[in-house]
Order: sequence, then structure tokens, then C-alpha cells
Amino acid sequence: RSNIEHHLGPVSDVAAGSVDFALTALNFHDVHNPNPAAAQGFLGQIATALKPGGILGVIDHAGNHGADNVTLHRIAFEDAVSAIVNSGQFALVGSADILDNPADDHSVGPFDPSLGRNTDRFVLKFVKL
Repeated sequence: RSNIEHHLGPVSDVAAGSVDFALTALNFHDVHNPNPAAAQGFLGQIATALKPGGILGVIDHAGNHGADNVTLHRIAFEDAVSAIVNSGQFALVGSADILDNPADDHSVGPFDPSLGRNTDRFVLKFVKL
């Protein structure tokens, strides 16, 4: 479609207020887990790029709260929601269980052969405040 653009690069390169929808897929844990402050900066850049009322979609590998999610390349659902909502820039308006995998107990990383790369994942929808 002519009104869809794929941007692969720094969020800061995107013009302020120019984006209707942003998606971060299977990587929010890489920003948040080692450095929650950096994640807040990342979320701020996304909020700046989004138009008022713009949508942020987040898909990530579900982890267990309190587990070593840095090593496991996961993030607990509640930790992801808390980090994004507590940024003060987004409100959670929806979620979907379409990527749930109850056979995944979150104890191994997404590249473990036992999962066949089919991790338990969450899908979240936020609106820019």
C-alpha cells in the first residue's frame, strides 16, 4: 500500500508526530531487561514519532516475573505492561492471546530446540496519551 512505510533504523530519525502505528516485535525485552531507563528513552522516542492517539503494538516472548529474563530473552507480561504504562505516555487498550503457547513454561529461551521457535508470546495494544 502506498501509505505504509517500513522504517528500520533509529526511532529518532522519524519525524515527530508523523506515525499512525508503531510495532516492536520480539525485542522490547532486549531494551528493557538490561536497562529499564534506556527502555523509557526508547518509549519516549516512539511517543514523539506517533501522532496524537497513535497506536503502539508490542509482541514479545512471555517470561516469568522474577526469572532471569535477560538470559532467557523474555519479559514478564506484567513487567512489559508496567514499563510502558508507567512511562506516562501510553495507555493499554487491548491484548490478544493469538500467540499464546501453554506448552511453553517460560523456563528456556526462544532458541531452545524443544520449542521449535514457538514461544508463548503476548500481543499488546497501547494508545499514545
